[in-house]
Amino acid sequence: MHLLPGQPMYGVAPALLIDCARQIHDWGLGAARCDFDIDDFSKALGAPISESIPVLQAMLADGVFTIAEGVPDRYVASQKLGQLALAKISPGISRAEAENLLAQVVEKASEINARSDSYDHRVTCLVVFGSYLTDKPHLGDLDIGAALDELPGRGDRREGEAIDAWLRRCEAARSRAARALRLRQPKKISVHEWDEVMRLQTPYELVFGALPDR
Repeated sequence: MHLLPGQPMYGVAPALLIDCARQIHDWGLGAARCDFDIDDFSKALGAPISESIPVLQAMLADGVFTIAEGVPDRYVASQKLGQLALAKISPGISRAEAENLLAQVVEKASEINARSDSYDHRVTCLVVFGSYLTDKPHLGDLDIGAALDELPGRGDRREGEAIDAWLRRCEAARSRAARALRLRQPKKISVHEWDEVMRLQTPYELVFGALPDR
């Protein structure tokens, strides 16, 4: 999903709407708080209740939220909220360009796996999700979920290496593989950790490797 620069959605500026969606999505990560009311929504939106009500109603009509079962004044998020939480503000790309980029990402995954001398991780799985799975001719960006496995011994702490330096080195090695999958086009390709895709519970399509054990 993508939001066009300067074009409100549900009457809200893109950046504010994405921030609101991320807050509400985070609420659902804990069992203690899986639904919300208009007061909660207005705080996440950062607007008075009177201004928040029409926004909530528009999002409810669009399927971003549903009414909590048996509780008419409380709401729960749908999968569309997770997509909105990951949305980018960009002019978008054509489907033809997205298909070409996806082929290049899959090719890059094979290259990473073949170059253990340059990468400390191998790509075990790639999935595509978001607007790519629709029939829209114009997409926001290419959303990729990636599962990376560290090669044996690469993440071992070196003798005399400080803990913070060790952690930075491991994170840098993982980030290097993820950056390679973006093909130096971060405005067109979004690479998400596999765990993040699972938390969103969003539909996806396997395009490389095998799905990790759940």
